[in-house]
Amino acid sequence: MSRAASGFIDIDLGATPRTSGTFTFGAPAPGRIIVQQAAGPYRGKGTLADEAEMDSVIVSTGLDNSRTVRCFWRSSGAVVGFFRFNWMVV
Repeated sequence: MSRAASGFIDIDLGATPRTSGTFTFGAPAPGRIIVQQAAGPYRGKGTLADEAEMDSVIVSTGLDNSRTVRCFWRSSGAVVGFFRFNWMVV
């Protein structure tokens, strides 16, 4: 049984407060890719691990092509700056 690839990415969601948007990153491996918000700490936002509880970001994904993953995100409140996400190829 092969093991699924996984990892973390830090994404800057921008300097202007927003409740939705998109970002892309290079496809780590072929297959279905799941992306979800990871626990902190987040770059530029202090050292607390509860950042994901403070500003929850929901992500859905799609492949632009075999090398790029496009992520559509939304949150209930406006967010800015860096957020950490974990990804997994299943």
